Amino acid sequence: MSKRRTHPDQLDLFLHSGAVMLTNDVLDALRARDLERTMRSLERLRAEEADGRALGDLQVLCDALRDWPYPASDSAETARSVRKLEETVQPAARRAMGSCSADFMRPFWRDLATSVRQYPYDPAWPEAHCAALLLRAGEDRAAEEAAASLPDAEHQPNALHWMAVARYRAQGLEASRPLLFRLAMVAPERLLAAMNDIGDATLQKDWEDFWAECAWFDPQDQTSACWFPAWSLLQHPGMRLTGDQVALSGTAASEAFALVTRLLELETRGYSRALVSARSRLRDLEPNLFECFMARRRSSAF
Repeated sequence: MSKRRTHPDQLDLFLHSGAVMLTNDVLDALRARDLERTMRSLERLRAEEADGRALGDLQVLCDALRDWPYPASDSAETARSVRKLEETVQPAARRAMGSCSADFMRPFWRDLATSVRQYPYDPAWPEAHCAALLLRAGEDRAAEEAAASLPDAEHQPNALHWMAVARYRAQGLEASRPLLFRLAMVAPERLLAAMNDIGDATLQKDWEDFWAECAWFDPQDQTSACWFPAWSLLQHPGMRLTGDQVALSGTAASEAFALVTRLLELETRGYSRALVSARSRLRDLEPNLFECFMARRRSSAF
């Protein structure tokens, strides 16, 4: 009887099917957060396939269940636990579980958020605040409430960042714009990070178009993002936001936002001295932005 031959690179399903089944057993146990079952299944898998590629990641996830909860007695210690989850456990979960990894990680973030809920905000460790952890856990409304509870939240960059992301996830882009625009006024250097966390394609296109049209701004100067709200009103004149929702007094960018808001409202009433005066004020404030405004209106009656 001749022996069955296989190509050296061909997967032998008879040899590997057992390891696949055992790997699935480990994953099922991890998803159930059943430590004892996870450990037993992992040992069986290791006996079946000692050099399996997934063993290292599965062991990391098993260890995370075994060692949980991580220390969180203060903000600094919580931040170290966050880094361990972020740098070690989460990558292993993504490799081993793929699209299911977020579900596996969510209880870790939720537990940490609960454990630090009563801690005061520590600006040295923002990642350890319960609002940031609730966002990671997918608890968006609770995250916004926690961020809004910070002292002077409407002027606090981290609070605005968290609230904008949470509002977007819970209610969509239009609902989150006032918070994003306020963040652009308060801490323009943080705007891009917030937009990346949101990950909205329309917002990303607006950001790219802003820099393409407003080429007079230095792209290396992150503070230039403070002009993004005023430009956005020009780009989307149907947007209805008031200065009270967004702008802060005392900066040229916030005044420009208020002026563009006023101009869009005045245009609905027809040509007037008030319209001419507002245009003149915008031209004096930021000539290039005024040119952007007028370029959109040269074919109109105004």
